[in-house]
Amino acid sequence: MIVASTMVPVVMRMPRLARYRFTASYGNEMMQSSEIVREGSTIRFWLTGSAGRPLVVFTHGAGVDHREWKDTLDVVAKEFRVMCWDVRGHGQSQPEGSPFTLARATEDLLALLDTLRANKATLVGHSMGGNIAQEVIFRAPESVQAAVLLGCTSNTQRLSRAERWLARIIISMMKLYPYKLLLRQSAGMFSTHPEVCAYLREAFAQVSETEFRALLPRLLKDLHEEPGYKIPVPFLLVHGANDKSGNIRKLAPTWAHAEPQSEYAVIPNAGHVANMDNPQVFNQLLLDFLHRHITIAAPVVK
Repeated sequence: MIVASTMVPVVMRMPRLARYRFTASYGNEMMQSSEIVREGSTIRFWLTGSAGRPLVVFTHGAGVDHREWKDTLDVVAKEFRVMCWDVRGHGQSQPEGSPFTLARATEDLLALLDTLRANKATLVGHSMGGNIAQEVIFRAPESVQAAVLLGCTSNTQRLSRAERWLARIIISMMKLYPYKLLLRQSAGMFSTHPEVCAYLREAFAQVSETEFRALLPRLLKDLHEEPGYKIPVPFLLVHGANDKSGNIRKLAPTWAHAEPQSEYAVIPNAGHVANMDNPQVFNQLLLDFLHRHITIAAPVVK
């Protein structure tokens, strides 16, 4: 089990979304923006791709927003219905309203699936987004066809004494760490690509300092040990070869080996944000997995 895998960082006001402004088009089709309101937060989401195709849902990591999938969505939307969204308190899902928790974000995503009248969706989640995907599967396995978990931890494995101690240390350090330095160093730890680091810093700046510092403690609070539990849908567990976030890289092979329905892959020349560091390899792994497990002809969104 990894205790510090979530993407973290911060700043206190909404900046202009400069270099990575997300106005992606797919052929002649722009992404359709919609929203729902839940517990004081306006949850923003985007749709593209043919409405009759199986639904693939993308959930970003902590501190960033839906734009982290900018190199992937157009590729997937050629064959599938695609939804991406901003988790409450992130990106354009403002204000945060009721505080972010893993449980509340899971309920938000289930509400989005209900809004879309989705039968079964495939969930793609990065870091915190992978934790949210796992929780949706745990609570409502009938709603999920398959999953891709990128650079994330297990929600249900047992934390060792050393890992619980490390979690307390990390939380304490985050409370005291100068936030601008935390912002800069976190971006540098997650990726060595200058353009990706620039995006990370900008996206982090959309989350208030108070909300940012609370992300990791709230995530850890909602993890729950479930002896004997196995993820009941096919899933791809994947991470960057150079991922320095927590002990993801070390423990992922053990986690994959313990799961009967898992597939495991490592993305070369990539860190924690492997989908942005090496999008070509990530996209190919994702499409290959989708082709193996999803019947494209089956309608999923009514």
